[in-house]
Order: sequence, then structure tokens, then C-alpha cells
Amino acid sequence: MNPVSTGSEIEVFPPVREVEIENFKSIKHLKLECRRINVFIGEPNTGKSNIIEAIVVSSPQ
Repeated sequence: MNPVSTGSEIEVFPPVREVEIENFKSIKHLKLECRRINVFIGEPNTGKSNIIEAIVVSSPQ
């Protein structure tokens, strides 16, 4: 696991193995198998940021 710095403390999160998103903003249904490094490439306004936002809002705080 890789540490993530949030100021003075470090949090460790397990790696994301799979993401499934349904009915979130412009995404009707999406299932991704994730690797160690993932890159989202595409035209503007096609939902790349929505994927990242869905992961962030569904993550434990």
C-alpha cells in the first residue's frame, strides 16, 4: 500500500482493484478493472473527471 500525505498525518489506503459506477453524473454504467497506474484519456466533456470524482466521493473519509 502507498501512503498518502494529508498534511501532518499519513493515511494508507488499499489499492483499488475494480470500480463500478452507475448513474453518476454523465456515467450511466461503467465497470473498470484497475491496475497499479491508471490513465484516463479522452476528448473534453466525456466524463474523465466524473470517474475520479465518483471514486473520491465513495471512498471512506
